Amino acid sequence: MVAPSANSSSSLWGMKIQVPHRKYRSSPQLSFGRGGAGRGKFVVVALAPARNDGAVARSSSAAAAIASSSSTTTTALQTAMSRAKTATSSSSFLPPPVTTWTTANKSNIIDGHVDGDNLKLDFRSDFASEPAGGGVLVENGLVYRERVLVKSFEIGPDWKLTMGSLMKYFQDTALSHTACMGIVAEGFGWTPYMRSNNLCWVVTATHVVVNRYPSWGEVFQLDNWLYASGKNGLGNDWLIRDGKTGQVLVRATNCCVMMNKNTRRLSRFVQEVRDEFAPHFLTVSDSVAPRDKRKIQRVTIESADNVRTGLSPGWNDLDINYHVSNVKYIDWIIEGAPRWILESRELCGMTLEYKKECRIDDGGIQSLSKMVGKLEGDGVELEHSLCMEDGSEIMRARTSWRIKSNVRAPAPARCRTV
Repeated sequence: MVAPSANSSSSLWGMKIQVPHRKYRSSPQLSFGRGGAGRGKFVVVALAPARNDGAVARSSSAAAAIASSSSTTTTALQTAMSRAKTATSSSSFLPPPVTTWTTANKSNIIDGHVDGDNLKLDFRSDFASEPAGGGVLVENGLVYRERVLVKSFEIGPDWKLTMGSLMKYFQDTALSHTACMGIVAEGFGWTPYMRSNNLCWVVTATHVVVNRYPSWGEVFQLDNWLYASGKNGLGNDWLIRDGKTGQVLVRATNCCVMMNKNTRRLSRFVQEVRDEFAPHFLTVSDSVAPRDKRKIQRVTIESADNVRTGLSPGWNDLDINYHVSNVKYIDWIIEGAPRWILESRELCGMTLEYKKECRIDDGGIQSLSKMVGKLEGDGVELEHSLCMEDGSEIMRARTSWRIKSNVRAPAPARCRTV
């Protein structure tokens, strides 16, 4: 079952509810994969949540329909259906669950100001012992929390999590959060009303402050919550804390607005969608990472200290809205920074303003950067512009860089004997 939404029975609040891991939430509960028996052949593995007769029935129906079209897979499908029917009695066959913690008093308000080290969200010692992966809903079901293990392919030359990897985690946890709400029909947080009216979410602004990057092998705790941002925006806040001590490592916020997928024009935050999200909004006095209110000036080729040309979007840079993912913009911004800064300093803060979507045929991207100030401890501040060949601006950014630390945490052993 899914996490309780605004329409859920009130008796659900105060219970510990098990829901399938997000990896297995699709319906029907059936997947295909290469099996060891018979090299090169496909076997069918049915995945059924515990005590969910509806999911088992859907799995059986789907498997039966596929079996009728191909006699060669009949045996494998019959085996899969048999396993699906008996899955409730075999805990080893079930996908890892996502636990939802709620309290008897469902409130949309957390007392106190939400800001960095003074954050009032509880750092649960019982959750700190949980393995990385999956997630929970805390604070009366309004905050999504996940424990994350830093992988080797997510780090840079300094053994630390990269800014691009951070942004991917922000996106993924926000989507997992909306999926847990039970109001998403498909896509990147598209509700039933949004899907029927060809609306999607696009990011307009992002602000990130990094106290310390998690290193390879570390486990960190990532919290995400939603709130209304102005008249037409949906605010997303994230807080990353050390998985052992609870120390605040990273604070981030962004603002999303709706876009019509057919006209590619921005849309107002229609009341129907606001009503779908409102029961899940967290009421806070300010963002966890308040934006820098200074205006970001446009950088031109004439005023730039560093120019990187020849950048172009590839097919793998697109997201499901068929435009370049906002994470790719960060890669282009960093490519436009001077090499001496990349080698001697680390990115510790950034403010991004997205001006225009970039699509697959928009080639010839230019990344321009200019140093605009010095920070404490030999830090520097840059302003950036991403522009197309025709001069139209895609994004502006301001980045802060501090002296790199050579201290790194070694990757701990993560194996155990069973």
